[in-house]
Amino acid sequence: MAALRERIEQRWDQLSRTERTVARLLANTAPERLLYLSAQELGKQAGTSGATVVRAVQSLGYRGLPDLKRGLAISFSNEVPPETRALRRLESVGENVEGIWARVREEAAERLELAGESIDANVIGTAAATLLAASTVFSYGVGSSSIAAQHLATRLGRIGRSSRHLDDSGFRLADELLALSRRDAVVLFAPGRTVPDLHAIAERAAILECPIVVVGEEIPEALSGRAEVVIEAPHTPTGLTSEALTGILVGDALVHTMASADPETAVATNHELTRIRTSLGYSPAAGGFPTP
Repeated sequence: MAALRERIEQRWDQLSRTERTVARLLANTAPERLLYLSAQELGKQAGTSGATVVRAVQSLGYRGLPDLKRGLAISFSNEVPPETRALRRLESVGENVEGIWARVREEAAERLELAGESIDANVIGTAAATLLAASTVFSYGVGSSSIAAQHLATRLGRIGRSSRHLDDSGFRLADELLALSRRDAVVLFAPGRTVPDLHAIAERAAILECPIVVVGEEIPEALSGRAEVVIEAPHTPTGLTSEALTGILVGDALVHTMASADPETAVATNHELTRIRTSLGYSPAAGGFPTP
């Protein structure tokens, strides 16, 4: 909030009258409330439109409302206990199903918008080329991020690329890392907090000179400094949507980019996958359900 108020003070003379009204509202709203308010809701409180709120936020130097919330969320997550954040989240969504559904959609749309602005397509291409050159792609994530890691490993296998999901942690993770070789590559889905296992994997990959692709937000310098490629995937500022959402989408983009570079292998693997599924009693014509 201090950074927000400083921006308002610095740009006050350049703001229109309506933008100043929005700026006052932003400065005087508690961060735990501001995180959960949409542009339309803020506009209603300021007596203006959601579009004007977005323009005011951009006049303050932010890329949009999601960018502003992202900055607030970092300190909010670090300073406020998880149980308090959970309570604020429940209070913000209320009990109305339509309202809950709308808020979840809004946050998902905001995260996708921010990801679209943050991620350069050329970075996706560089990461895909790095993974294409690898013998096996090892993927790892923590908590919700492990969903994105598993998703990537599965989809890579379906386009004919050797992949492995590292799903152990702590003591047992060491056994899995024995299989890593210098011909491989590692994709780390980094959560919004420091995790020792991530650094251990990065250290092991560095020793073997394996390229590392890191996907996440607010990545520690010690981790990003070892990475061949860093892809910024915005995490949830409120917890209304899964942390894995943007990581999964990044994984999808990587898989399709890699498949387009070697379509013959991708198509042949998909054909073989369908044949195996059919032998197991699953028919594509029957919508994937077991046939009698």
